[in-house]
Amino acid sequence: MTKMKTLYVVLLIILFSGCIQESGYYNELKKSETPDVPTDTPANEIEQTTETPDEARIITPEPSISETHEETQTPDEITYIKETQIEKPETEESGTWPPKKKTTSFVLTSTTTNNETHLEAGVRYDVLVLDVINGDILEVKLPDGLTKRIKLLGIEVPETLPSANNLHFFDDIVDLECLAEYGDSAKKYTTNLLNGKTCIIELDSMVSQEEGGNLLAYVYKDDVEVNRYLIEAGYAIVTPQDYSKKQSYLQTQDSAKEELKGIWSCSVLEDYSITAELTVGFLRIHYDAEGNDDSNLIDEYVEIKNYGDAVVSLSNWTISDSGGNSFVLPDIYLNPGEMLSIHTGIGVNTETNFYLKSHRQIWDNEEDAVYLYNSAGELVDYCEW
Repeated sequence: MTKMKTLYVVLLIILFSGCIQESGYYNELKKSETPDVPTDTPANEIEQTTETPDEARIITPEPSISETHEETQTPDEITYIKETQIEKPETEESGTWPPKKKTTSFVLTSTTTNNETHLEAGVRYDVLVLDVINGDILEVKLPDGLTKRIKLLGIEVPETLPSANNLHFFDDIVDLECLAEYGDSAKKYTTNLLNGKTCIIELDSMVSQEEGGNLLAYVYKDDVEVNRYLIEAGYAIVTPQDYSKKQSYLQTQDSAKEELKGIWSCSVLEDYSITAELTVGFLRIHYDAEGNDDSNLIDEYVEIKNYGDAVVSLSNWTISDSGGNSFVLPDIYLNPGEMLSIHTGIGVNTETNFYLKSHRQIWDNEEDAVYLYNSAGELVDYCEW
């Protein structure tokens, strides 16, 4: 009986244990079959609530490749990478972007030139004289407000310094002191008449508007034609280029010469320390050759001309410089009005060109002189600069 009870208890324990295992298995199976129910809480919030602060920093998104490079580069290399990856345009000093467009000096010059070309030949324009540079050069303000230098067309006034004037430029006048005095008189006259006042300018269709940066024009003040008056007073000589009033100006000049007005009262070649009668004299002194003088000796030359009425033989005539160097001229004849060019360099002699065959320059560019002597050793002509 006792054995039976014991066996019965064991069977109950085994049966009860199986029920418990079945119940746990059933619960696990039910749990695995139950679908996940999404919640309203974002995943990142779940991570933040379930992880420590250190763990939250660990899951921070990894840096980009460029940032990784920056961390491994030196400071100088980092700056270089940023400049090449981000091409940021330069800004003005004010820091504004985009910068304002700037006008270049080329555009300004071009605009100025275009404005000046609007001046038409034969049309008279009022201008304000700002300054008198010389007897025949003015600085004026044009109608469009631009400042420009005006060269009086058709005339040439002597310089106010004797050394700035050239022999024979004003016909046969060689008294440079006298020329300078009348150059000063011309400047004083033009200054009193025009400086700080409004006058009229007019361009000529026969000539280029500009010469050497100066605007060529006739100038009028009230009833005075300034160009013509300077010729009439003997303050200026008529220039050789062609222009509308040239013949009229030449007639005015002839009258001034006959009356010995102004520069025409200055000494001419025959009366200025010359020991021989004028027959042949200097026409032009080209002492400054183009480019390097020693490399272009042919372009250094002097020109002489027969100013007389008879044929002249140049046999045993000489020219010399201020240093005492002397050169014998060729045995040729110059007819009245004919010229001979005497070159420093090497060349083939002709009736109009003679070469001294020098291997270096003869006439100094800064300060020198050239003298012409006839066959008797008499000084015929000279020029100093």
